[in-house]
Amino acid sequence: MMCCATSWLGLNYKLHCHSDLRSRMEDVVSAKELESLEEQAAVVSKMREIVLEVAEPLKNSTRIINMDNYYTSVELLLELRVSKIYARGTLKGNQSKHFPKSIVLSKKSEKGGLQQAVNRANGIVAVSWIDGSVVNLVSNADSSEIDVVERQKKGENACLPLG
Repeated sequence: MMCCATSWLGLNYKLHCHSDLRSRMEDVVSAKELESLEEQAAVVSKMREIVLEVAEPLKNSTRIINMDNYYTSVELLLELRVSKIYARGTLKGNQSKHFPKSIVLSKKSEKGGLQQAVNRANGIVAVSWIDGSVVNLVSNADSSEIDVVERQKKGENACLPLG
């Protein structure tokens, strides 16, 4: 399901079912659009196919989609960017074959540790940091500049530089 981050209203959804794309979209989009959707779906993984179908109304909107590690992949972000949709999401360290393994921190790393990689050609930022556990994030919607964030530590505010 795709929801608005401001109003939390459901914008689009897809029920998991065993019907094909044609039977679901036949009376919803034109025959030409349906043919285009089928061509796109033929070359992507099932999960990417679902996300791309749900995100279709945002095409050319330059909106940002935030998602968790169940849906996120570098491949998906590249495909969304072609449609002028931006996205970011968490990843498991071994989840995407295109996520740079060299920046993934180990569980033994110091809390607050950070590694970052940037693919300027594709506009992709990959980050790994320790915040209780290892967190990996990939984005085509964010800058590659390092900034300062405020982090709360057991009841007190602390300003931790990232870098």
